Amino acid sequence: GRLLEVQTTEETLRLQEETVIHFRLFTGSELSSELLQEIRAFDGFASGLQKAYHYLSFKPRSVAQMKEYLVKKEIDAVDKIITELKSKGYLNDEQTARIIADQVLSQAKGKKIIRQKLIQAKIHPSIIDVVLGETTVDQTDVERRLRSYLKPTTKSKRAFHASLMQKMMASGFSSTSFNKRFKT
Repeated sequence: GRLLEVQTTEETLRLQEETVIHFRLFTGSELSSELLQEIRAFDGFASGLQKAYHYLSFKPRSVAQMKEYLVKKEIDAVDKIITELKSKGYLNDEQTARIIADQVLSQAKGKKIIRQKLIQAKIHPSIIDVVLGETTVDQTDVERRLRSYLKPTTKSKRAFHASLMQKMMASGFSSTSFNKRFKT
């Protein structure tokens, strides 16, 4: 939101547009100390909410990531902002976990990488287990990743297999899913 300046009888306030509208403020407003305190609290919440929306605009975030961000930005109304974002559907750890899992799968990577990305996103372990339980890596995902590694080589068959195994496991696939497709 935009910042607006409101000249009261005592001072000039720089407030969020939402705050000015909410309190119907205008230049020359006389404000009691109680009302001024209420205005500042509301403005802190409105400002923090704007920062939270900005942070969410880049990618989905977990509740823990959002709390960490707001604390780092020295926002006072963290719990109130989190509640507001949850109620509007902007913060949902299960939904965020599923989006991350889909993104990782679209890159032809396996469940181990999904788990790592979910841990990095500070998703609760119980949600990680649920999402990984729902996620299936089918043979086409394995084959798509394998094809990306198949290039002409002068390596022996055994060295080539070992190299492929290492690359597939680094991409988050289990050795059993790999060995089903590529037998030596």
